Amino acid sequence: MSEILQEFKRRRVDLGLSQTEMAKRLNISQSQYQKIESGGNPSLKTLTSMAMALNMKLLLVPLEKLTEIDHVIKPLTRVKRLKSLLEQFEVKENE
Repeated sequence: MSEILQEFKRRRVDLGLSQTEMAKRLNISQSQYQKIESGGNPSLKTLTSMAMALNMKLLLVPLEKLTEIDHVIKPLTRVKRLKSLLEQFEVKENE
């Protein structure tokens, strides 16, 4: 569960959303959201709502296909993170 919650947090931060903004999207209090994000045990309904609020989708994957999917997804994730790091260090022409 913690991997899922970490991924949701990463996505929330990438989108520039605060915990308060995320809680509003889920119609719960900020403290409730904080408890979920810090290792709570949310229901499947809550996880699905969190995914939708972050423009994501939960997928069920047969275990025998997981390795194949990881080989596709992990390199894409690394490329995205590298691009993000490069953008942070990019010198703007006007500066």
